[in-house]
Amino acid sequence: MFKNKNLVVPGLFTAALIFGSSLAAAADTTELAPSGAAFYYLALGDSLAAGEQPDGKGGQIVGDGYAERLLSHFGPDVELVNLGCSGETTSSMIYGIGSRCTYPGAVSQLDAAVQFLLTHPGQVMAVTLNIGADNFSGCEIDAPDTTCLVHQAATVSAELPPILYALRRAAEPETRIAAMTYYDPFLAHWLLGEEGRLQAELTSLAVTSFNLLEASIYAAQGVRIAHIGDAFEILNQQPTIYRSRVMPTNVVRICQFTWMCELGDIHANDAGYQLIADTFAEALGLPVVFQF
Repeated sequence: MFKNKNLVVPGLFTAALIFGSSLAAAADTTELAPSGAAFYYLALGDSLAAGEQPDGKGGQIVGDGYAERLLSHFGPDVELVNLGCSGETTSSMIYGIGSRCTYPGAVSQLDAAVQFLLTHPGQVMAVTLNIGADNFSGCEIDAPDTTCLVHQAATVSAELPPILYALRRAAEPETRIAAMTYYDPFLAHWLLGEEGRLQAELTSLAVTSFNLLEASIYAAQGVRIAHIGDAFEILNQQPTIYRSRVMPTNVVRICQFTWMCELGDIHANDAGYQLIADTFAEALGLPVVFQF
């Protein structure tokens, strides 16, 4: 994926914004199919944005995640446009290479997002983003594979700023843009005994470092931050009783808010997606009532 990316040119809209071309002026006139909605909320990212959850039959379902829940925090005239794609990395989001999703008239998720923003001036109230975790899907997290982790962290450092820059340039100044940090599903390995507890400690360090990296990039780009890692209390090791067993609070939160402890699936469950939605709402300055 990475060795071929230089052979791919981002779409017209995205290239214009990332590289400062005058093409952006011409792009403003392009029309997309109207839906009749007065305002929009644009959701971008990976499987969490797509709302992926296990279906209980060995498969996955999408479309009932944090974006759908966050929509309820907006007014009745706001429509959700969800471009989230399972397995999306920063590279596939920009260039489209390796993406599992296709976007009619666009080469990538970012290109489709930029087109939508440019063709709906004054109508997009908010943009949310979660991206970067799938960059590490090829790394051995449990070991961990330090070389792979460092390489992918460098890739995120190089590719996340242009993504944010393109979105900010395409959006109106009033459009609120928020991006999230991540929870650590691998804390559930604590339940597997001494070796699992060591793995949980190692992954916790890796996820915490990654969250700090992404948060620093978001802050530098003027993007609001939904601190999902904090909401899931990934650093809270205070002992607590859960299902008649004493375990660290951060492990309990993973059991409560994801499918890891039941099905070994890293994705959030209904309660977890609600917590992510509420944390995004808080970051965006929307009315929020946390539901646990």
